[in-house]
This record gives sequence, structure tokens and C-alpha cells, in this order.
Amino acid sequence: MITFIRDRIQKLENERGIVSSATNKKSYLHAKYLTIGFARRFAEYKRANLLLKNPERLLRILSNTERPVQFIFAGKAHPADVEGKKLIKNLIEFGRQNNVEDRFVFIEGYDMNVARHIVQGCDVWLNTPVKPMEASGTSGMKAGINGVLNCSVLDGWWPECYDGTNGWAINAGDFYTDYATAQTMEAEQIYDLIEYDIAPIFFERDAADQPLKWINMMKRSIYTVGRGFNMHRMVDEYTKLFYIPAIHAVHKLTADKNKELKNIINLRHQVDKYWSKIYIKDFFLKFPDPENVTSGNTVSIDAYVYLDEADKALFSVEVVYQYDGVDNVEIIPLTYKEKYPDKIVKFETKFKIKASGPQNLNIRVKPAFTSDIYKECHYIKWRTK
Repeated sequence: MITFIRDRIQKLENERGIVSSATNKKSYLHAKYLTIGFARRFAEYKRANLLLKNPERLLRILSNTERPVQFIFAGKAHPADVEGKKLIKNLIEFGRQNNVEDRFVFIEGYDMNVARHIVQGCDVWLNTPVKPMEASGTSGMKAGINGVLNCSVLDGWWPECYDGTNGWAINAGDFYTDYATAQTMEAEQIYDLIEYDIAPIFFERDAADQPLKWINMMKRSIYTVGRGFNMHRMVDEYTKLFYIPAIHAVHKLTADKNKELKNIINLRHQVDKYWSKIYIKDFFLKFPDPENVTSGNTVSIDAYVYLDEADKALFSVEVVYQYDGVDNVEIIPLTYKEKYPDKIVKFETKFKIKASGPQNLNIRVKPAFTSDIYKECHYIKWRTK
């Protein structure tokens, strides 16, 4: 990898007529340094410049003679992405202005061949997107299968794979609501990880100069990433979760002269007729003791929905109850109680409070599609104040 990068830099400078010493380029990168790679599309949310938050501390890491560290950057920005191009410019300027170009390297002309060398040659793969904007993170998967240890924000694929033994998690930003503070804390966490965790493990050698703990982590990375993130799994899950159910759905929709399909179309037409008119007028909570609400109490809810002349069976009314963090959500259906002369319909239900602390709930109304095939719902209305 290092030979490839040196030759590539020299070749690009020769093509541009830049006169510099070939000997100078041979000093770029060092085979025994801890090598951290960052290669991907340069978009603002991927935060390639997060490392530059504290330049003094970054330079201290780069100038450490006992545990030397070097960074390799590669990638391209979209031609119309001005901010993405600025990220690249900032990285190159940092290396030049601080005279660390030999260990803070940006590789131009990113392509599959560059990626192939980097995902095989780096020691650590750095990934710093803003949560929750990472779609997947396939570059980290490729690196991990090659024994490169991921150091990444817990977003995309990494939360599913990370187990504490196959890499590192960047999560300091999760504890702050202010974006600027979160960025600063994540940058400081990266510096801490490199200085006090990653580099010490990498440079801990046995009598044969082998980093045994690091090698064990590499093996764990190859095993966990290779086992769970591959084309075999992708094809298997697409087939079982999507393709086969889709085939069964087509058979059911078209059976008996498209009977099921006609029923769904008819239901959609009825919903369309009334959808613009209906709304949630109000809802009320009833507690056993409003002054002392505790976990385990049973809460009664009455919701009042204007349905115009629509059949109440066309729509379902639900409570969306969120408790103990954003990931714990319960959907609770309400049952029909009575209809009033002003076309307001009352629905009611009961449920138990499942946790302490801040909790949220709201009422929504949506079409009551009962088909086990047609589950998509493009219509939904919430109670708004």
C-alpha cells in the first residue's frame, strides 16, 4: 500500500509538471506506524474534518515518537458539492501548513484500485458520520473483512456488528443535544481512543515483535464482519423477506379473478372520499390518582374523532406510546364507543404505564386496511394542538 501511494503521488506530480525530489516522496508514510484510513465520498455529514477540531492535540498524536500514528485520506466530492470540496481542501492544507504531509496524506483520484490498497493496508478504519445519516457503511465492511479494525460512530451497520472486541465505538456525541458540543466531544473521544487505547494495543509487542492482542482483534473483526455482512446474507434475506412474500402476494391478489385486489381498490376509494374531512378533535387521559402517577398504573384514554358520514369500520384509531427511550414504542388500538349527532365518534382504550421518567403519547387515525397483503398506509393523521 505504501509503495503504491508513493508512486501514485509522484506520478500525479510528474503529470502536472511539479518539480520535487523523488527521494522526498519515498519518505511519505512509514511501514511500522499505526495507520488510520478514511476513504469515502466527501460529504459534509460524513465529517472528514472532525479530526481537525483540536489541531494541537492532533499534531501531538502525529508527532509522538514512541507510538507514531499516520492518517491516509482518499475520496471525492460531488462536482456540485462545494462544502464537500472544502473538506478535502482543509485536510490538504492542514498537512502542508503543519509540515506533516508525510504522515497526513490525501490521495487524489480515488477509484477502486486506491480503495483496494487502502482497505487491505490500513490498521484502523475511521468513520465519523452524523447520526442517523449513515445509510450503511460498506467501506467499513470491506475493511473489517480484511482485518482492519473499525473505529466508527454507532450508525449504519456498525451498531449491529460492534461487540467491544472487534473495534471501537464513537458515542460521546450521543449524550449532548447541542450539535457543536456533540461534535467537540466526539473529536476528543477519537483523540482519547487513539492515544490511550488503540495505539497502546497496536504497539504492545511480544519478544518476536508481534502485537498479539491486536492480531486477536483482527481475527475477531474478520470473523464477525465476514459472518454477518456478506452477499450470501443479503441475497438470503432479500429472498426470504421480500421476493418470496411478493410472489405469494401476487398469487393472492390475482386469485379468483383479482378478488382481493378489487377489494383493496374499493377500500382505497372509500377512504379517499372522506380523508380530507376527518380529523381528531381531542383526547383525554384519566389516571387513578392524577397527583401521583407511577409505573404500573392503568391509564384510560377517550378520543373524539370527526368521521363525517364515513363508516367507522373504514378507519382505525391508535395510541402511539413511547417510553423508556426512543426505541420503546407500543401501538395500542382504541375501540368504538358511540357516535354523536355532530358526527363525532368516541373511541376508548386502557393501557398500563410501563416505565418511569419522561414519556410521550399521541393519537393517530389511519385507514383500517385489514388485508395481510396490503399493509402500506399513505394516509395518517395525528392529533395536533
